Amino acid sequence: MRYRPEIDGLRAVAVLPVIFFHAGVGLFAGGYVGVDVFFVISGFLITTILLDELQEGRFSLLGFWERRIRRILPALFTVVAASSIAAVMLMNPAELQRYSKSVLSVATFWSNIHFWDESGYFDTTAELKPLLHTWSLAVEEQYYILFPPFLAIIWAFCRRWLLPILIILFVVSLAVSQWTVDAHPAFAFFWLPARSFELGVGVFVALYFQRRDAPGTLVVRECLSIAGLGLILASILLFDDETPFPGLYALVPTVGTGLVILTATSGTRVHRLLSARPLVGIGLISYSAYLWHQPLFAYARIATKGEASTWTIAALTIPCLCLAALSWRFVEKPFRRRADIGRSRLFKAAAVMTAALVAISVGGMTTHGYRNLLVKIRLSPDDAARYRIVEKSVAPDFVGTMFDDGACRIWIEDMRDLLSARVEKCFEHEPPPIVVFGDSHGMNLYAAVAKSNLSSFVIGAAQPGCRVRTGPEPCDLDSFGRFLQSYGRRIGALIFHQSGSYFVEDENGELSDQAAFDTGRYELRPDIVTDVARNLENLGKRYGIGFLWVGPFTEYRRDPLTEAFRGGSLMLNPTSERIFEKLDPVVADIAEKFGRIDYVPFSHLFEVPTDLVEGECFLFRDADHFSRCGESVIARSESFRRFLGKLIDQSKHRQGATFDAASATDEARGRGGAGKSRGAGIAEAH
Repeated sequence: MRYRPEIDGLRAVAVLPVIFFHAGVGLFAGGYVGVDVFFVISGFLITTILLDELQEGRFSLLGFWERRIRRILPALFTVVAASSIAAVMLMNPAELQRYSKSVLSVATFWSNIHFWDESGYFDTTAELKPLLHTWSLAVEEQYYILFPPFLAIIWAFCRRWLLPILIILFVVSLAVSQWTVDAHPAFAFFWLPARSFELGVGVFVALYFQRRDAPGTLVVRECLSIAGLGLILASILLFDDETPFPGLYALVPTVGTGLVILTATSGTRVHRLLSARPLVGIGLISYSAYLWHQPLFAYARIATKGEASTWTIAALTIPCLCLAALSWRFVEKPFRRRADIGRSRLFKAAAVMTAALVAISVGGMTTHGYRNLLVKIRLSPDDAARYRIVEKSVAPDFVGTMFDDGACRIWIEDMRDLLSARVEKCFEHEPPPIVVFGDSHGMNLYAAVAKSNLSSFVIGAAQPGCRVRTGPEPCDLDSFGRFLQSYGRRIGALIFHQSGSYFVEDENGELSDQAAFDTGRYELRPDIVTDVARNLENLGKRYGIGFLWVGPFTEYRRDPLTEAFRGGSLMLNPTSERIFEKLDPVVADIAEKFGRIDYVPFSHLFEVPTDLVEGECFLFRDADHFSRCGESVIARSESFRRFLGKLIDQSKHRQGATFDAASATDEARGRGGAGKSRGAGIAEAH
């Protein structure tokens, strides 16, 4: 096919917005659609080449894949190799282990599935993933594997049905994309079935040009090409991370791209614009520029601990384009020349590079990110010892390592098990239990209670995300209600505990977001506290039982392994201390308005120290959960054991009742206090 300079210019229009989007430049909030422009261009060019070869009887799968290897792998493997060197220099072992898995996914063409499995594309942590952008290459590589043989088979056996079959596949893909963009948005974004219709737009343009020239008069093409470019620019400037994408919205940039390819012929203004030398020059290096930008941005953020400004990151566009020009000149061009590198030599080089990346990535995955080597070469003896303490304290599987003694200190993984024979037997033979109800922080509190060995019967009815808010919740409140219906009056104490950060939102309205603790810009949400308290009150009234709400603990709000490996702080985030200091009285004031709830601050059970290293234990496993050894430290603390001992003693006589937390607060501060009129309660427990 003849060279069309305007398509290289269109590549520049695609790659620059993607780069600025990943830099965080607000004007390019929809810059991610540049990837969709690339999809259409790829669908057009590949289909054009395939149709030409099929018509001339010289189609070869081996020849096609050889061209794809020459085009894609050399520059990709060069960038991945450079990125891996930077990873060894800048990442901690845990990060390097995760990075190694992404390298394996890139080398074996499934990085879109890997990153789909890890998290959403718009997650904050996505900014720190050097190879995240390779998901789009994986989509194209999967397309290159499937589409050529499919097209060859249809061409050979039912050529006249080619267009109807392609239309059906286009509609099916678009329908899948539109359905999953709401039901499963990450799937819609990353998977080929929800993206193939975008490549299909390019396929249809290629089919059109097989039979006829550009449509209409020059005036018509002028209008259509301007409209097409306008659709691309509108999506770049008007879309953002709230746009349900891809789905039907993806038709805006893709149809726009199709119109440009179809009608931006010689003589049109769009053709002159896109054929301008600066745009063509950027278009020629656009593939390398796309490859280099994300690693550069990610490592800049990692090296500065996330403190690099948007404009600092955006300024890296200049070295990105310089690196792109170099890799285009010295990597891409030589590998494309068959005279320099023949097919046999190319395949051998690709096999060696792939095997090397697979070996390196598997090594990183199986050695915990080359942990021993990195600790030895990058840390001093003192820092290495500190890192070992933190590493040992960070449990790899929070749910899988929950405490359960096999007898009557029971963690309930499924709320339906609250009515199991094991629970029933414990009620028959043990004193009234302490039941801890709540979310993953409640799981921490249950484990501390159980590990204290002060009660032989403890039930952990706490599960990740169980925060008793109105609306869809992961709590199985029906099963919990049946448990209260059966055993409510035989419970010694019913404790509720949940994460306090879900009462805190950042400046973008996100709950429990790290940004609130990094920037100090946040708002407390007393309305959510009220909602939780009201739902607890309703449960209490329905089943004739009271709740002891143990307030939120101050969260670490840093990444433990990252801080330990980089010599950072193993002390509480001071912003977190300020937030929780303000939050606790807000929760207390609201909880005390409800008759079935008594409230006690977590600090009256255990004061989270500012310095979080306790002997050979680091108290937190991540930014906001206690480590397993941290739970044991709490369980052994004098204040926790005194509080719990009195609670257990009282529970033997007051099953199902509510407790006087107000007096507990007074006594903890060395004062007497009558507390609420419901009785002696928990006052003596502290």
